[in-house]
Parts: sequence; C-alpha cells; structure tokens
Amino acid sequence: MKLVTLSILLSLLLISCSQTQSNAPIHSDDAEQLMNDFFTALSTADSTLMTSITTKDFLMYEHDEIWNTDSLLSLMPLTEGRIWEIRDFSLTADGKIAHFNYFNQGVVPADRSWFESGLIIQTEHELKLKFMHSTKLYLNQ
Repeated sequence: MKLVTLSILLSLLLISCSQTQSNAPIHSDDAEQLMNDFFTALSTADSTLMTSITTKDFLMYEHDEIWNTDSLLSLMPLTEGRIWEIRDFSLTADGKIAHFNYFNQGVVPADRSWFESGLIIQTEHELKLKFMHSTKLYLNQ
C-alpha cells in the first residue's frame, strides 16, 4: 500500500513539474535564440529548422512583401550564406505570448539593415514564431 501511495505521489509531482515547464514565462534569451535560429535556417537553407520554429499560420510583412513559411522556404536558395546580426533585442512577455523588436544588421552582405518586430507564442513544448514585421533601412541613398 505504501508503494502504491508513493508511486501516485511521484506521478503527481512529475505531472506538476511538466505542466510548470510548459507554462513558464517566455524569457528574452530563449526568444533571441529563436530569432537566431530563424536566421540560421535562412542562411543554411535548413527547411526542417524553419518549419520547426514557425507556426502553421506564420506571416512576415517585409517592405512590400507578405511571406509565410512556404514562401520563405522557396526563398532560401537566395539567402544561403548570408549572415545577420541581431542588435538591441527587446522582449515584452505576457503569459504565453511575447512581442519582440530589434535592429537587424546585415553582415554578409553588409549594406542592408532592418528594424524588425514580431510575436512569439509558447506552445505546449516550445517557442514558435507567429508573426514578423520588417522595415528595410536604405543605408546608401
């Protein structure tokens, strides 16, 4: 009987811990890593990574284009080898949703930069990118 009671208590403890992790607040370091993964996927043409970090209904508004995951996947051959640097990353989180913004400096090629923002959601097990807005800066006018 004691073994059954102990087993039940341990099971409840494990369930409680796993639920706590999925409801954990979204932290800035994790959100910034998600964005670095986004740019790594673009840079390396990693379609598996891109698909794993975006929601099924992901949208990105960039300048005069609207992108979704499929259109980003088809863009990847043109972005392979590029390098981006995220600067001044800022995050505001509330429950399972967070808004972020940062300055994105192109490294390769270095003549491009953007102000970007978006939404990240906490799913049951991971962070996902739901929406982005990107405004290109023209440095050499």
